[in-house]
Amino acid sequence: MDYLNNLLATGHMPIVAAFLLGLLTAISPCPLATNITAIGYISKGIGNKHKVFVRSEERRVGKECRL
Repeated sequence: MDYLNNLLATGHMPIVAAFLLGLLTAISPCPLATNITAIGYISKGIGNKHKVFVRSEERRVGKECRL
């Protein structure tokens, strides 16, 4: 789990990070914390509507890929 958190914190691969946020939300015992984190991550690009849409869709796909 620490590896995933470190990968998310670096922010070098936004597609992977958004997908991993979705996976963490799906398997997390406390989805409230991951939802707040996901909203913060997605809203980083609030000036660019396309970027926000793409990040939210990546998170949605990651959440649907339950383990």
